[in-house]
Parts: sequence; structure tokens; C-alpha cells
Amino acid sequence: MQLDELREGDVRKLWDEKLILGEDASKLIEEIERAIRTATLRVDSFCGRDFWRREETYRMDGTGTPALFLDDRPVIRVTALLVDGAELAPADYELYEEAGYLRLTGIDSFTERVFPAGVRNVEVRGQFGYETVPAEVRRACVLLSLDVLREARAGADLDT
Repeated sequence: MQLDELREGDVRKLWDEKLILGEDASKLIEEIERAIRTATLRVDSFCGRDFWRREETYRMDGTGTPALFLDDRPVIRVTALLVDGAELAPADYELYEEAGYLRLTGIDSFTERVFPAGVRNVEVRGQFGYETVPAEVRRACVLLSLDVLREARAGADLDT
């Protein structure tokens, strides 16, 4: 299979299964993987987010309010939430996954609970991104991968 013979369905198959037949399979696999990495970085950069699931720890400033908005969203799950070094139980807060924020739950007899104002006094550990990359994002990466492969092929033709 030659690079200029690739179609969207072929790249999608290669992306999912890494299957290629032919004499230069290992070289072609490397080129396709490089194109996919390049396309993924371009999509992530354009969208201003990383779509892949990953573990992260963020130290943030307490807001003096019951809500804490995270820069990284969506949030798959929070594995630990510490305020001024003390870990809160999951029952002490509500996670709004898609919106990417936490809200403290419960009200004592006089006031609502708040994240105390402070500098980097709140630590959020968890899993961020998507369990499964959205189909439209995968499609954009596949289409962009094809463009990257075509550009690489055109560049290789110019060099010869």
C-alpha cells in the first residue's frame, strides 16, 4: 500500500489496529504514527486542550467561595481533594465533570462551606480528559493525519 493510496478508512484502520501489508510496512507504520502524533498535537493545540485520558495533580488558589473552577476539563474523576493539607471525603464535594468544577457540599448552622482563600492551598488529584476521545475529534485527527501524510509524501518527492 502506497501513501498516496491511503484513504480516510485506511488511516482509521491503521490507527485502530496498526495493520499494514506490504514490503515497506515498518517504514510506513512509522510515517503514519508520526502523522497521527502531529495531527493530534495540532488538534489539541487548536482546541486548547488535551483530549486523552491522563492523571494530573493541580495546586490551585482557594477562592473564598464554595466553587472551584478547574482549567482542565472534562474531569473524569477526582481521586483526592486536599484543602490546606487536609483531605476531604468525596461526600464533602460535588464534581461537575463536563463543566470542570467542584462545589463543596453541606452547610453548617450559619454559613455555607467555602474553599478558604489562599495561595496554592487546594490540591486536586484526578483523571482528566476523556475516557473515549469524542468521535468528531478522532475524525478530525484522521483527516488531518491524511493531510500530514500527503505533505510528507510531497516533501519526499521534492527531495528526490
